[in-house]
Amino acid sequence: MKERNVIANITVNQRHFMQEKYAALIGNMIACDFVKGIGVSLSDSSDNAFIAKLQTIPNAVLHVINGILTKQDIINLSGKNLKMLILGYKMFRKGVLFHNPTVEANKAVLRELLPKMMPHFKIISFDNLAINQLEVKRLFSDKAWERFYMGDDGMFTMYIDLVKQEFARCSVADKRYPLMVDIVDMFAVVKSE
Repeated sequence: MKERNVIANITVNQRHFMQEKYAALIGNMIACDFVKGIGVSLSDSSDNAFIAKLQTIPNAVLHVINGILTKQDIINLSGKNLKMLILGYKMFRKGVLFHNPTVEANKAVLRELLPKMMPHFKIISFDNLAINQLEVKRLFSDKAWERFYMGDDGMFTMYIDLVKQEFARCSVADKRYPLMVDIVDMFAVVKSE
């Protein structure tokens, strides 16, 4: 990927991130400039050891899911100079199996606390599903929204699943395509949708 001028970012779950063998691997990938950004999915708890380790990687972004992030997590993570990506709650596969009243309660809490959270994080970003679920646009003037909103899925971004060797407009799209050799060709397919 580096030879093809593709900037690689990776996402790991918190359990692996906290294990020393994976921390060494991630550190090596950063040192060799193989990856630029590291996403770390919050999966256990937002304790101080996890936060301290996350703070050691300048391009680390904490990934959280609307409905899974709790009020206590928000309190623990606030004021730590962290970058956070809030992902929408997907109502398929595990999302259907895991869905319960607590998920809906957590969604309501996040929606309510979101305006107060903004100053307490270095960056808060959202995928388009979270933007819709949390009604993020309500927090911005029209001018600010024009400046910050990157556009609908497929305009400037696309989804690639390297494990399944397929790509799509976004991760929740029904229509998937087999990987092609050139990402420019793949993006042309997505844009044609």
